Amino acid sequence: MKLQNIIIWFLGLGIITLLGYLVYDWFCDSRVFYLNCAVIICCYTLPFYVYSGTFGLREEFEDEVPSTGVRVYIFWSYVFLALSVVVVGSLLYLSFLWQLFFHLVLLFFVVIGLLLANASVTRLETVSNQSVVKHASEDELIGGARKALLMASNSKSQDPAFISDLTKFVEKVSCITPSNSSAAQLLESELLVAITSLTTLISSDVEKDTINQSLEKAKTILSHRMRTY
Repeated sequence: MKLQNIIIWFLGLGIITLLGYLVYDWFCDSRVFYLNCAVIICCYTLPFYVYSGTFGLREEFEDEVPSTGVRVYIFWSYVFLALSVVVVGSLLYLSFLWQLFFHLVLLFFVVIGLLLANASVTRLETVSNQSVVKHASEDELIGGARKALLMASNSKSQDPAFISDLTKFVEKVSCITPSNSSAAQLLESELLVAITSLTTLISSDVEKDTINQSLEKAKTILSHRMRTY
C-alpha cells in the first residue's frame, strides 16, 4: 500500500513540475517561483504524510489520539493559508522577501500549534495515568473486602450478625472517594493490610473475638480514610 501511495505521490509531483515549467515565464523573480514551488509541494505532500502513512506518520498519529484532531486542523489551516499566500502574492506581485516573510510566519504558528498539541497529549497522559493508579488502589480494596465477605459467608462458624456488619463495611469501602493526598494513600495502604489480615483470620477459623477486633480495626482505618481528601 505504501508503494502505491509513493507512486501516486510521484505522479502528482510530476504534474506540479510540469505546471511549474508552463508558468515559469510568468514570474519576474525566479526566487519567487522556486519558493512557490516548494510551498505547493509541501502542501501537496501533507495529506500523504498525515492520512495514508506514506512517510510513516500515521502510526504516530494513532498513538496520540487526543492531539490528532488539533494537528489535522493545524495542517489543513496551513495548507489553505499557504496556498492563499501563493495566489495573492502572485496576483499582487509581492516581492520575494515579503512572500518569504508570510510563509515563515505561517510556519512559526504551525510549530507553536504542534507544541501546544504535544503539551495537551502529555497532560492528558499524566491525568490518565494518575486516574488509573487511583482506581487500581480502590479496586484492590474493594476486591479484598468482597473476598473477606465471601469467605465469611461460606464459613459455618460465622454468625449472621458478623456477616451483616462485614457487608456494611464492604459497602462503605465501595464508597471511598479517590484522592491524590499522601495521607489518603497511606490510609489506603493500612486499610489494605487490615483487610488482608481479616481475610486470613476468617479463613483460619480463629476465635470470633479476634476476628471482630480485626474488623473493628479495619472499620476505624476506613472511617479515617472517608474523612481524608
